[in-house]
Amino acid sequence: MSIATTAGESAGRARGRGLYQRLAVSVGLVVAFGLLRYVPAPLVDQGAVRAFWAASGRYFEEGLPMISLVALGLMPFVTGFFIVGLLARVVPAWRRARRGGEAGQRTLRHASIVVSVLIAAIQAFGMATFLRQAGESFGQELVRLSSGVPLGVLAVVLVAGSALLYGLGGWTTRNGLGSGFALLLAWGPAQLQVLALRDRILAQIHGTPFPSSTAPDRPTWILAFYPVLVALVIGVLLALKLRAEGRGASVGVPGVSLRTDLKAFLRSPIGAGLAVVLLVLVVTGALERQLAGGFTVLLAVALAVPGLMLLLDLVDEGRFLAEHREVVEIGELDDAARARALQARLSGKGVPMLAKSYHLRSLLRVLLAIVKIQVLVPAEHVTAAREALADVERTA
Repeated sequence: MSIATTAGESAGRARGRGLYQRLAVSVGLVVAFGLLRYVPAPLVDQGAVRAFWAASGRYFEEGLPMISLVALGLMPFVTGFFIVGLLARVVPAWRRARRGGEAGQRTLRHASIVVSVLIAAIQAFGMATFLRQAGESFGQELVRLSSGVPLGVLAVVLVAGSALLYGLGGWTTRNGLGSGFALLLAWGPAQLQVLALRDRILAQIHGTPFPSSTAPDRPTWILAFYPVLVALVIGVLLALKLRAEGRGASVGVPGVSLRTDLKAFLRSPIGAGLAVVLLVLVVTGALERQLAGGFTVLLAVALAVPGLMLLLDLVDEGRFLAEHREVVEIGELDDAARARALQARLSGKGVPMLAKSYHLRSLLRVLLAIVKIQVLVPAEHVTAAREALADVERTA
């Protein structure tokens, strides 16, 4: 064994985390994202923007600032990675980089980040310009420019907010449970739908119409809503992990068909309950926002499918981490086919592996290129797994 390999294994073990540590990291990401959405963007008159929105006949959830620090969200980076991922399948030079192992993946990642920042800058400047022009037509300054601060400062802050989300998502992906990017994308609309349901319940309690721009003051107990929701999700995932059968078998491997995994998941009482809760949140939240009836239900169901894939990935990873005390990430793959090829090689050697985020990425493919398939193996099998990964990358 070479010195380089030994050092690499030691570094990998240092990054290895147990189930509960990874779970805490992912929950921390969700909480941090929820808090960041309550941080208003500077220079923006939130009250004036809300009045402009209300005058346009649009509803926005009470309590959230109209333009927050992370108003752009993660979508600029999702779009940037999608564009580069698509080009990597068409442009010959980028196609070689895509199949060039870790160095090629690093080159494509840097290109994706550059494209994503450019997209974020265009969107941020467009949003700032729109707010300025809308304020002029509305007769009230939406962006405080009288202080002499240039409009570009707001655009820079919005780009920095989106970049902050990308950094948090990447760190959580490496150290947490599940893909941090997928969790951010899922929690964004989920939080809005939960807020819409909360406003609906409070409107029923206070006997006020919904939606309402003048919602009643919320009782103190509503502050505990989000911790309780997070605790319920954690409890359900842990219960599913404890009730899972076949603890001695490898889990989370791509050799099993998606249909088989999905059937097994939905047949379990907890899995079926999670699916029902997810569908109710998505469908009810969409209907409460008064969109087109039948189309909205179909769209909500379609959005629930990636949510189920995310749940499958989380459960698989939780079971794998529970079975193996120390796991190491040996690399990441950009497509499901290579993950299946690697699993075939490792299964022949008796090496268990987890293809992290396999279900979600195999469903959305290049549309969600920002989510990579990470390969996790028990620490004692790192050398054999890295050799198999190198063989797969050479023959791809």
